[in-house]
Amino acid sequence: MNTSLLHDEVFNNELAADLSLFFEINMGSTDKVAMVWEASKAHIRGKLIAQTSKRKKEYKDTIQTLQVEVSAMERELARHYSENLFNDICKFKFKLHEIFNKKAEYALFRLKTTFYESREKQAGSSLDSSKSKVLHM
Repeated sequence: MNTSLLHDEVFNNELAADLSLFFEINMGSTDKVAMVWEASKAHIRGKLIAQTSKRKKEYKDTIQTLQVEVSAMERELARHYSENLFNDICKFKFKLHEIFNKKAEYALFRLKTTFYESREKQAGSSLDSSKSKVLHM
C-alpha cells in the first residue's frame, strides 16, 4: 500500500470531513452497523483510489511538460547560445532528475518490501511444514 496519502494534511482533512458526512447520512439507514462499516471502508478505498489516480496524472503531466520545455529550450540553445538559457535548461533538468530519483527510490522501497514480505511467507510456510512433521511423528 502506498502510504504517502496518509502524510497529506489537506487530503486527511477532506477525508475526515467526507467520512463524518458519510456516517451522518448512513447511520440509522440500516439496523446493522457492520453494513455501514463495510460501506465506509469501500467509500474510503474509492476516495484513496481517486486521489492516487489524480496525483499520478498530475505527476505524469509534470514530467511531460518539463520534457517538452527542455526539448524546446535545447533546440533554441542550438540555434542561439545564451548563458541564461543554458542555466534555465539546467534548472529544468534538475527538476526532472529530482522527480526520477523519487520514482527510483519508491521502486527500490517497493522491491525491498516485496522481498521481505516474500521471505516472511516462505519462513512461515517452512515453519508450518516443520510443525506438521513434528505433529505427525
